[in-house]
Amino acid sequence: MKKLWFFAILLTGLMACNKESTNTVNLRIANLSGSDLQNIQVNPSGRLENYGDLRVGEVSLYKAFDIVYSYAYIRVNMGDEVYVFQPIDYVGEVPLENGNYTYELSVVDKSLSIRLKED
Repeated sequence: MKKLWFFAILLTGLMACNKESTNTVNLRIANLSGSDLQNIQVNPSGRLENYGDLRVGEVSLYKAFDIVYSYAYIRVNMGDEVYVFQPIDYVGEVPLENGNYTYELSVVDKSLSIRLKED
């Protein structure tokens, strides 16, 4: 009987650990620049996703990730120009909690700018 209780407690603990380790962060992109953006590529933590094209003021659909930080690698085309936001690393950064977030993109003085918004 003791073995059965031990097994039940162990199994419950493993299931709880498994639930806690599952992280779902939904991320979308908003185009706040003054021009249409094409071929928007985002890599928030090791997986490159293509968000396609967004006209001025448009917002993409959400994509699910296990880990997302407050900033990410982003590459976009705006006409003939290519803009890249390239983080060096994520040392000291804390991953975002489960939820819905938007990276708001803009281009200021020929530089791509990113701002995180919790939805």
